[in-house]
Amino acid sequence: ALISRMSTDATLHALAQVLHQCLVLPLDDYYKLPDTAGQARFAFLHDRVQQAAYAKISGPEQETAHLHIGRLLLANTQDADLEQRVFEIVQHYHRAAPLITTQTERLKVAELNMLAADLANKSAAFSSVQVYLETALALMPQNAWKTRYDQMLALHSNLATTLALTGDFDQLEKVFQTTQKQAHTASDMTPVIKAKIQAFISQGDFLEIFDMGVDFIERLGVSLTHDPSFEEARTHLQQTADWLTEARIHSIPHLPAAPAQGRNIFQFALVLHGPTHVAKPSLYMLLNSKLTRLCIENGVVPEAMPVLINFAFMLCMILRDVPKALLLANAVSKLPEEKYPSDSLLAFLYDITGSNFVHRYDH
Repeated sequence: ALISRMSTDATLHALAQVLHQCLVLPLDDYYKLPDTAGQARFAFLHDRVQQAAYAKISGPEQETAHLHIGRLLLANTQDADLEQRVFEIVQHYHRAAPLITTQTERLKVAELNMLAADLANKSAAFSSVQVYLETALALMPQNAWKTRYDQMLALHSNLATTLALTGDFDQLEKVFQTTQKQAHTASDMTPVIKAKIQAFISQGDFLEIFDMGVDFIERLGVSLTHDPSFEEARTHLQQTADWLTEARIHSIPHLPAAPAQGRNIFQFALVLHGPTHVAKPSLYMLLNSKLTRLCIENGVVPEAMPVLINFAFMLCMILRDVPKALLLANAVSKLPEEKYPSDSLLAFLYDITGSNFVHRYDH
């Protein structure tokens, strides 16, 4: 009734013949009573019936109809109900894409696609997320990097992350190149670089991981040696352990939050942890040593907790300083309780602590 701009009675009358022929079936009994007829729902007998009816409409008419339906659905959807109907709305707009010509409407549809992408991402429907994000990018104006920088950066960051998950590495490279040209700072590149690293991990290309990863983390402000020897890494580990006094360890639960740049560093470092631990343990030791000191000097973030607990692990297993390792682990374990509630992080911290430190003291 809404789409045909007909009254409820007129709409039911128009459906009477196909209902009698059972080409369209009622999904409830609301249509039988005048007071509830407006809530009635119907469905085609079979997808083939719907396709046959749809095929009778010419291509241009289909696009016009979809645009009309999309606009009506959007105009008659309250903000509170938008998440429930956004997939239906954008589906109609997708089929009418050539007819969306005004910049205002194109931007609105782009925003709808971004909302749909966010909801689909929560359901792990990554192929759908890719479609929604690519559609949103196609609707943005040519000068969007200048006029809507934050929005474009978010679109490219989210799309890069999604492409790494869907395995569309060629498209990921294009998104990476575009973002690299347009990004204002190294921090702005962090999500896209992380996506590239994840793609390299999927392909087993560890050489690229280390080259890109070390170069980028140096751009973020952490000086590293690309290929440190074990002796060099152990020396730095020992120096950091000597610097890490009991007073500094006790201060960890009370440290201020790190600035945004610091969080970017730790988020990116976590991507490198797995590959370096497996293939370049000396670089892993050096990276953890550098980041442990950076955290205590500049402030803490949730992503710093795995770094700190891994440093405690190295204190125990490499330097054999079990008392300091346990002291550090206990200080780090207070962070989820006091600052960053997280069951998953607590489980990780307790696993490392229980497996390596506690049993040496408590039996």
